[in-house]
Amino acid sequence: MLNIRSFTALCVVTLCVAIAAVVESEDSGAIPGSGKPLFPGLMPRLNEIEMIQLENATGRFVLKRTKTGWMVPDKFDYPADADKVHKLLLGAAGLTRVEPKTQNPALYSRLGLAAIGDEASKAMSYRLESSDESAIATLTVGNSAPAKGDPELSEFYVRVPDDPQIWLVEGKLPRGNTLIEWVARSVVGIDRRRVREAQVKHESGEIVSVIRESPLKDDFQLPNAPASKTVDAQWKLNDIGRLFSNLELEDVRPRDQAPLQGEPAFIVTMRTFDGLEIRMKVFGIGDEALGILEAEFLPARVATEAKIEAMADAKESLRSVEEVRAEVAALNARWDGWAYVLPAFKVDAMARTQSELSKDQTQEKKPDQG
Repeated sequence: MLNIRSFTALCVVTLCVAIAAVVESEDSGAIPGSGKPLFPGLMPRLNEIEMIQLENATGRFVLKRTKTGWMVPDKFDYPADADKVHKLLLGAAGLTRVEPKTQNPALYSRLGLAAIGDEASKAMSYRLESSDESAIATLTVGNSAPAKGDPELSEFYVRVPDDPQIWLVEGKLPRGNTLIEWVARSVVGIDRRRVREAQVKHESGEIVSVIRESPLKDDFQLPNAPASKTVDAQWKLNDIGRLFSNLELEDVRPRDQAPLQGEPAFIVTMRTFDGLEIRMKVFGIGDEALGILEAEFLPARVATEAKIEAMADAKESLRSVEEVRAEVAALNARWDGWAYVLPAFKVDAMARTQSELSKDQTQEKKPDQG
């Protein structure tokens, strides 16, 4: 038999267990669906998605999967940013419900979910479609903020079709409110350590060249500067040397639909220590500068093995003959038939003349004596 003390202790334990069960029941029942995927069946169906329709207050645009990858039909089937598309698909499948918010349409705008037809709407709608254009998943995303428990994630207010309930969800979704943000923006990105020289030929005939002797040197030099001149600002020379280090398009169009008549305003040539040469002709300076590019392998420009061995830390950034040949083929295939709208700051860099890059040397003032 239990004595009074044991019986009391057992009652206390039983009461605690009962309370815990009630609390757990209340917690799990207080937010039905919390912690569950927004789209439970989406992850295994991602390979079925053939089209993505995106819509916000500025308009609607489409991303389409083809045999060669994701394309942007409204940009002449130019390649989409594949990494961004994959992040969107995986992100949508990985969204997790945190808690329900309002069902009152009058409050939607406070959460960034005003109707997309409203010019002031901040919402973005995503419709993920199969090959027969039926919707696999559709959601509208409103305001977002960093997730409270994980800085790597964000919280979003979302709504799904035929449901007035707004949910706060957690996960990762890429940003991109305009069509051009979903285009593959990178035109070319050459490791700056590979670049030996860059040359800009102006329409006037003037040629501006910058060069460096080793990839271990950060700064480019102005080889044709008169002895009476000195470099005005080193960053201006480096900007020319790195024109192709990270060149991104502002827009793109087929060459046969681009105004490329007449002589180019600039011809930009870059050569690397490992034999790559890139040439870009730039047309239409003003509101819009268009560039067309081509690449070539120049065996005679390859640094000797002795020089490469002496480059030590930079050796890993240089490529073999076979790698450069393959790079040339890939670049020319990517650029073939396209004209790229160039960023203004890149055009400003190539537009600098010799006189803008150098200045008269000034004699150092001698300190007063006596």
